[in-house]
Amino acid sequence: MALNDVTMRFSNTVSWLISNKKAQDKKEIAAILGISTSLMTEISKERSNVGVVPLQNIVIKYGISGDWLLTGEGSMLKSETSSMASDETPDESPNAALNTLKGIIKEQALDIARLELEVSTLKKRLENG
Repeated sequence: MALNDVTMRFSNTVSWLISNKKAQDKKEIAAILGISTSLMTEISKERSNVGVVPLQNIVIKYGISGDWLLTGEGSMLKSETSSMASDETPDESPNAALNTLKGIIKEQALDIARLELEVSTLKKRLENG
């Protein structure tokens, strides 16, 4: 099975996380992303495309840019993307303040999604525990 571009960027990100010591191995990443190690293996061996849950979680848990994962545009890391926007001054562009606010809103939306995911996980633990 040929991997789609999003899956290729996901796989490259997983390799980057390991080589830059953000995670120990694929097993650790799989656990943090909420997927099985067998699914991570299937993705790594080009037998399966990545789904929405691991994409969402890699953005939330590791600060990876969702825009970059989906389109390949911009920086792989959210912090690099948002720091570029915050380096602009209002004098540089008439839309700089608006772009900065959009970046802040986007980061807050990601934080909300991360918190909602954590709440959901905790609810499941309470129901099963």
